[in-house]
Amino acid sequence: VAKNLIGKLGFEDCMIYLWNDDKTILLQKAGYGVKGSMQTETDKDRYNINKGKGIVGATVESRQVMLVNDTSADKRYFTADDKIRLSELCVPIIHHDEVMGAINTEHTEKGFYTDRHLQILTTIASMLADRIDKLDAEQQAREKEIEVLKLNGELANSQLTALRSQMNPHFLFNAMNSIQQFTLRGDMENANLYISKFSTLLRKVLHSSKLNYLSLEEETEQLHLYLDIEQLRLGKDFTYTIETNSEIEADACKIPGMLIQPFVENSVKHGLALKEGERKLKIEFCFTAENMLTATITDNGIGRDKAGQLKAQHEKLLPHKSEGIKLVEERLRLLNQGSVTEKPITIQDMFDASGNALGTKVNIMI
Repeated sequence: VAKNLIGKLGFEDCMIYLWNDDKTILLQKAGYGVKGSMQTETDKDRYNINKGKGIVGATVESRQVMLVNDTSADKRYFTADDKIRLSELCVPIIHHDEVMGAINTEHTEKGFYTDRHLQILTTIASMLADRIDKLDAEQQAREKEIEVLKLNGELANSQLTALRSQMNPHFLFNAMNSIQQFTLRGDMENANLYISKFSTLLRKVLHSSKLNYLSLEEETEQLHLYLDIEQLRLGKDFTYTIETNSEIEADACKIPGMLIQPFVENSVKHGLALKEGERKLKIEFCFTAENMLTATITDNGIGRDKAGQLKAQHEKLLPHKSEGIKLVEERLRLLNQGSVTEKPITIQDMFDASGNALGTKVNIMI
């Protein structure tokens, strides 16, 4: 605005002042003149005006336009750089009957400013007031939005912390239960190996519980440890594979920790452990879209329907969908925050042509 007023109207300089927060000082917010732009100056070099001082102060205080054709005859006039300018025009910036500041221009020629200059500056001041008000409103809206996002982020982090604190005990209970079943059989050699692997796994789980994200490499290491423990318990009939697509940098790809674990536990404990004969588990990681990692867990277990029937017959058996899965769904809801439009977890029951269960497949979108 200041630059264009000089360029279009031939002014020598033009300054724009706005109130400070407590309306005691008019701060020089913009300026342009024969010396160049004030934007190149530091804050301490800019000239601010105390309330009521000079023609600018009088303009703001009276809320009236001040057109002075001979400043040498006006006691209110003063200069900050010792260069006398004989004409001065100052227009208040008013919005909703509130004075926000002023546009001020000076010229070395006596009687330089005309009524046309006054009309143009008054119109520009009105337009500027509207624009400043809109910018202030937008800034306040942005600040509120940032505050809300910050609060939501803090809420999400606190909820995730609470969810992790629930999930880790759930996982540890299942692991300890496996150790108990194994040691009760009296196989001390394998019991020691089991406990050794479990202690390593426990250290990793306790470490990862403090982190929001783990690398995919760390996550698969934990899954290997857990499944090695289960393999010791279930015997040679149980085999597993973990495959990561070659395009994934497993040490750089970050995912929420303990996210895959509950589904793997369910596959082993409620699908495979209750099955006779060959038992297989496959875990695959691949990119299905930009910034979208999909984990697929497939087992050839007894299926959810059969697990549900066995639960009804034996109260000690847990349902296929445990509390751990509910916690994962809640974590994904908080973490995805609208980046996943479709359901992030899908569970598919697989059957042969005769309707016999072939196992279960779980897809998790992260």
